[in-house]
Amino acid sequence: MTKRNNYFGFCHLDLTNMTFFVCSNCGYGSASWMGKCPDCGKWNTLVEKPEFAKTSSSKATKKIKITKLKTVASSYKIRFKTGIFEIDRVIGGGFIPGEVVLLTGEPGVGKSTLILQSLQNIPSLYISGEESAEQVKVRADRLKINLDNFYFWYEKIIICIPYFIFDFFVSMFS
Repeated sequence: MTKRNNYFGFCHLDLTNMTFFVCSNCGYGSASWMGKCPDCGKWNTLVEKPEFAKTSSSKATKKIKITKLKTVASSYKIRFKTGIFEIDRVIGGGFIPGEVVLLTGEPGVGKSTLILQSLQNIPSLYISGEESAEQVKVRADRLKINLDNFYFWYEKIIICIPYFIFDFFVSMFS
């Protein structure tokens, strides 16, 4: 179980008592053990890695900065249009670079199809807590979606996502 403390303007996610499991075949990581890796499909390949939590906890402390919203300059000029009129209209004319959007809904309503169709021309990190990479790839192939701009991550523990997204983007664009 993770513990989050907020004292004197610092946010700290305590991962020291958390166990992580990593697939010995493809490197997929999860906070819970599974018999079959959702990424590569191999059975009994998730291995407990308690040392991951011990080395990661020091990276998860961040100074909290609270800002008055009226002092923030709204200087964005670029919006990435999806090409789907209704989506662009709902999100204010397109996605702003760096924007995070949480799309929720019941299983089977078309969330993955909508994401794949609308973001195929926009560099995107697709994070799923419901479908594996293979499931999304099969759907993308069926829809003939261009996957050049998509990165995929499967994660069920929502609190982990913000702490690791930053490292992903730093590694991709530095």
